[in-house]
Amino acid sequence: MDIVDKIDEAMLGVTMFGTDPVFCGAKNEIIKLRKQLADCQWISVEDRLPEEGISVLVTCDGFVNKTCLLGNEFLMPSKRQSNGITHWMPLPNPPQAMSEKG
Repeated sequence: MDIVDKIDEAMLGVTMFGTDPVFCGAKNEIIKLRKQLADCQWISVEDRLPEEGISVLVTCDGFVNKTCLLGNEFLMPSKRQSNGITHWMPLPNPPQAMSEKG
């Protein structure tokens, strides 16, 4: 059972309590966490590419790099590295305290 299955199982348990405000709050929190988890999954470059010019994390030769897509290619120090990228994911949001400081 992976983490998504565990979240779905928790959601099923919370849904059984109907409209109780405490459980509705828990349900909303589970939905929010599931979306955050979905946003943090590696995406195959064969499935889809990120938006052009948006910074993302990529995997290349077992390493993780920050880069962006420009045209049909990721901006990497070498063409070989750009061709070796297999997966990407959006950058995570900064910690709450950092984003509040501006």
